[in-house]
Amino acid sequence: MVEDYKVYFQDRYVLFRKDDPEELEQKYGLFHKFHGRDELYRVIRTFEEDLQIPVLVLHYPDTDLLWKEFTGYFKLVDAGGGLIRNMEGEILLLKRRGVWDLPKGKKKKNEKIEDTALREVKEECGIDSVTIGSLLHITYHTYPYKKGTILKRTFWFDMLSSFQGTLTPQKEEGITDIRWISPEKMGIIKGNTFPSISDVIEIGSGMRI
Repeated sequence: MVEDYKVYFQDRYVLFRKDDPEELEQKYGLFHKFHGRDELYRVIRTFEEDLQIPVLVLHYPDTDLLWKEFTGYFKLVDAGGGLIRNMEGEILLLKRRGVWDLPKGKKKKNEKIEDTALREVKEECGIDSVTIGSLLHITYHTYPYKKGTILKRTFWFDMLSSFQGTLTPQKEEGITDIRWISPEKMGIIKGNTFPSISDVIEIGSGMRI
C-alpha cells in the first residue's frame, strides 16, 4: 500500500491517498483523482514545471494501480543506503556537494539490495566492521535525466559499526566531509539536508531534523 508514501521533487512532494482528501484542501496545492494514464501524466508534468505548487495529492481507491501508473512515467532506479550508528550511539553523516547526506548508492545488476547498501557504506565512508540490520524505510525522489526523469527508490537499512579508524570520504563522489554526530549535535545539519534524509533519521532514531 503506497498511500502514505512521499515522492520528493527536491523539497516538494507527491502524496498518494485512497480516498478523496477533502480535509487536506486548505493545506496542499494540487489534487488529482486518477481517471487514466494520459491525464495523470499531464498532471505530473504540470507539477514538475510549476515550482509554486508545494504538494501534489493523487487519490484513487486502488492505490496499487495508481502507483503502477505513476511509476510508469519515470525511469526507475534502485539504490541502497544505511543509517549507521557506532557503539556510542553517534550517527555517521557525510557532506556531499555541500549538503549533509547519508551513505547510499545505486544497485548493480544482479546485486542484492542489502549488499548494495553495505558496499556503498564501505566505499563512501572508508569503513569496515559494519553489520546490517532491518530495513528502516524506503524513500523516493526524482531528478532529471536526459529527456526524462529518474525516480530513485532507496532502501535504507539500520546498521551498526565498531570502526574506530580514520574516516575517508570518497572524493570522486563529491564527498568532502564525513563525521560521527551525536544526537545532541544533530541540529548542525538542519536546513542543509534533503527532506528524505530527515525522514530516514527521524524514523531510524526518533530525532526530528
